[in-house]
Amino acid sequence: MPLEFDGRSYRTIQDVKDRYRVSEKSLRRWAKAGLIPEPDFAAHGGRVFRHYSDDWCTRLEQFLNSKRAPVA
Repeated sequence: MPLEFDGRSYRTIQDVKDRYRVSEKSLRRWAKAGLIPEPDFAAHGGRVFRHYSDDWCTRLEQFLNSKRAPVA
């Protein structure tokens, strides 16, 4: 369930893990290797957290589809 602040919805890493069935460790490893983009950061109430936008999720889907595509 996305977090909501000031009328905006923010997708957390837990949301991404559940939706795409990938581990947090894999997501961070792929981002560090430059295979997927680093997520944006959002701040609220003195806390800063990662925010996974719709655009970011689209890029993740493209990456996952390319990994699953058969090699010819």
